[in-house]
Amino acid sequence: MSISISGNGSITGVLTSYTFDKSVSVGGTLTYEDVTNVDSVGIITAQSGIELTGGSIQLGTGTTISAPTSNEFNVSTNGSEALRIDSSGKIGIGVNSPEELVHINAVSAGSLIDLLKIDNGSGATGTEAGIVFECGVDRTARISSENIGSDLGILKFWTAGSIDSLTERMRLTQEGRLSVYTTSTDGHGFRSSQTSSTSHILIGGLRNASSNNDGTFVFVVRTNGQVENSTGIYGTLSDIKLKENIIDASSQWQDIKSLRIVNYNFKEETGYDTHTQLGVIAQEVELVSPGLVSESNDKDEENNDIGTVTKSVKSSVLYMKAVKALQEAMERIETLEAEVAALKAA
Repeated sequence: MSISISGNGSITGVLTSYTFDKSVSVGGTLTYEDVTNVDSVGIITAQSGIELTGGSIQLGTGTTISAPTSNEFNVSTNGSEALRIDSSGKIGIGVNSPEELVHINAVSAGSLIDLLKIDNGSGATGTEAGIVFECGVDRTARISSENIGSDLGILKFWTAGSIDSLTERMRLTQEGRLSVYTTSTDGHGFRSSQTSSTSHILIGGLRNASSNNDGTFVFVVRTNGQVENSTGIYGTLSDIKLKENIIDASSQWQDIKSLRIVNYNFKEETGYDTHTQLGVIAQEVELVSPGLVSESNDKDEENNDIGTVTKSVKSSVLYMKAVKALQEAMERIETLEAEVAALKAA
């Protein structure tokens, strides 16, 4: 066997089999603690580990492991640093000064992280199929990918109020169906930085779409609160199979007659448009027909109740009351027309 040790600590020669009784330091670079064997293909067997006190270990052409500074570790491939663990335990992939616990800097196109779960061809459903991320203090948030029936790769988003009490809040299927679940009394909010305008869209529904970049608008909520659709039709569930205790409505004549229809504009400080509008005053409507008015608690910027309420009028119900009153008016008109005709014929 022939082994030569150069001044910089590298070992050359053909290693077949050798046993070291003690620790061996090669050029101050590598220390092998109780190395017991170097086999015929150059694999070193160590009883208590290998200590790198300076310099680097070369693993084939272009791949090295080194300790660039005190308490740091890095791996270089093809002549460039690929991974580093710094003295605080932060991991950098593609970056040598990681700013977070795990800091990844992509240097080429393609996936940044690709996590797969292999089912060995079993095609099992109802199981996590790929990514699972748990984050936040005490695992209070989670993202997972699951197979459920024929829906493969469903994305689920979970939140929790305390440790290990996760609740699924949002689900996105392979077909793009989105389902969101909340237990909040405030429901779901859509916010826009745009000002009140008939040109700015807060919520839009499109049909005939082939991607996320096309389609025809059929339903729009503008940032000024205006609601539009392409047909002007707004429906209400009305099938008789859904209803019971059906009787004719009582007279709405007096209620409609007692309502005061006014012109008004919103105060500027409300943030609503201040143009002149036609409508009613909720407090006045409440005196005539309390069931037409609903209330919502006023809240501050931190979503705390401030002890006051804002009243709203149920316009759709008011519309039906007006239809009933119109029917009554038509009956009265028809009666008067019949009486006038009789008088003229006399």
